[in-house]
Formats: sequence, structure tokens, C-alpha cells
Amino acid sequence: MLAGWRRHMIMEKLRARRHVRIGELAASFQVSERTIRNDIVRLASIYPIYTTQGRGTGGVHIMDTYASEPRRLTDTQAHFLEGIIPQLKPDDQEIAESILLDFALL
Repeated sequence: MLAGWRRHMIMEKLRARRHVRIGELAASFQVSERTIRNDIVRLASIYPIYTTQGRGTGGVHIMDTYASEPRRLTDTQAHFLEGIIPQLKPDDQEIAESILLDFALL
């Protein structure tokens, strides 16, 4: 996975959950905690995120005041996914359908 894409996905997780542990991010992206910490330093120069230490509350946080526009699929993207779903394996169909439910304005 490219660093830019991983950082994008870190921000998506933070937008959705507001707090994520560094170890969880490292495991999720199959990289070291050091790599995640470097990503966080880079992201913190752009977004209002910060880290804390501590059991249970430690990790990466996004400031409560930060609100971003929800990301949505365009109609073309949604129709494309709808068109290929029948061609996918059952497990992949479930994933594609969940993407449509989460991101399409249907």
C-alpha cells in the first residue's frame, strides 16, 4: 500500500471513529508502529489530529471541532458498482454492496 493511500485511510478511520490506537492502525495496514507514527506527524501538519498516551485513551485523536463533508460516490461510480456486483464472488458482492450503502446517495 502506498503511503498516501494509507494516510488517506487513517484519516477516514479517524473521521468515522474520532480515536484510533496506533497499534490497531499498524496491524490494520500491516506496517510498523513507527511507520504509523511518521504518518501521524505528516498528517498532523495538515489536519487537526493529535496523539495521547495512556491505557484505553491513548492513540490518535481528531479534534471534536473538526467536521468534514461526508464522502459520497458519484452517480456514475454507484451505477458502475451496481453493474459489476453480479459478476463478483459472493464475499466480494457483500463488500461492494456495503460500499454502496455507506457511500452512495441511493
